[in-house]
Amino acid sequence: MRFARLTYLFSCLLFLGCKPDPNPALPQAATDVMRNADSYELFSLELVDNQKPAGELFQSYSVRGKCPVAVQKDREWITANIERGLAEPPTKRTYRWSQVYGVRAKRGESVVELLFDFDANNLTVYWDGLNRSYPTSTHVWWLIQKKLFDAGVQHP
Repeated sequence: MRFARLTYLFSCLLFLGCKPDPNPALPQAATDVMRNADSYELFSLELVDNQKPAGELFQSYSVRGKCPVAVQKDREWITANIERGLAEPPTKRTYRWSQVYGVRAKRGESVVELLFDFDANNLTVYWDGLNRSYPTSTHVWWLIQKKLFDAGVQHP
């Protein structure tokens, strides 16, 4: 009898409180920082090998290259497409090399960092001392690729 009650209670909790968010969204305050940032940068990243990494790191990844996004319209377009990617279902793709990118937006003392792992269709948001992961589509992938390519950032 006790097992049946526990099973019923667990099922109710699972059904009521553990469903994925049907409309995932970035924290509003983080989105505000991104939309009104003093600086906005894109990063091409690669895994750090076991040796001591040389150069800049971004969330434990080695920075292969980076570029600023100076035009406000471009920042808004990238941010809108990041949000759009959260609403679309991920599609699995196969890439020739690692597809890990970062975005850093700063506004005053506030910093928002986004880590995209397009191999895993995952976006991790680092904001206000916390981090949260979301499934994401590759919708913003081509925008990041184009900006980095236009800035002369080398891909493997």
